[in-house]
Amino acid sequence: MDIKQINEEEVAANEFEVRALLSEILTANFSDIEGDFAGAYYDKLIVFLQNGTAILFGAFDRGQLVGILWGYEVDNFDHKRIHINMIGVKSDFRGQGVATELMHAIEHIAVLRNICELELMVNACNDRAVRCYQKGGYYVERYKMLKVLSK
Repeated sequence: MDIKQINEEEVAANEFEVRALLSEILTANFSDIEGDFAGAYYDKLIVFLQNGTAILFGAFDRGQLVGILWGYEVDNFDHKRIHINMIGVKSDFRGQGVATELMHAIEHIAVLRNICELELMVNACNDRAVRCYQKGGYYVERYKMLKVLSK
């Protein structure tokens, strides 16, 4: 498995795979969404790569993109963090440590930027991801709560 930081040109060259991964990520985490949100996120990703705010890693197996991790820097009061916005691995490659390798790659970038904290959000019902993150040293800092009002 080859993990590397990828740029706008590499995303464009792998557009089909990137869109498919974004779609898988969104579908797995937001079962109630409808429409082409993967396309909208793809477009946002391109803009953020162009303006230099996105940190994007790809996992490649024999040249084929099989996983991505998209993060960016955020201010957290008196220090910076890297927020992991999305991470996804093609279903055929899950359980093989690909997500862990992607996480290590962004941790390396954080260290190079003198950033000591990473954060992410995960759906409480995504047990596999929660276990993966906990195994990697993540813990619950806050709870995000939701109340749906009738229309």
